[in-house]
Amino acid sequence: MKSIVIEFKGITTNESKAFFPKYTYWGYVGGKTTEIDNLIAQGHTILGGFICGGPHNDASTAGNGSDNIGVIVGSATYYNVPYSFYVFSQAYQTIRIKVCVLYI
Repeated sequence: MKSIVIEFKGITTNESKAFFPKYTYWGYVGGKTTEIDNLIAQGHTILGGFICGGPHNDASTAGNGSDNIGVIVGSATYYNVPYSFYVFSQAYQTIRIKVCVLYI
């Protein structure tokens, strides 16, 4: 069995304060399946995967003045690998999430 780590990056969007006392954002971190597709094309079998890092604030990106709380509240899967995420964040910010893909 082998593994690779894929990093996803996305910006929190869609301001909402219906259930929270201050401004909050629900964001979407875009899916990226190129690495998985490449492994399949090379004849590998995808066993699954899991989140192995994040969500982390991307401090190098404009709009991220300091670390803000980011919590993953849902994800979609591709070959049983999480690949797109909904994230609750305290602020408008860019978030990174790492996923480990297991394959043979």
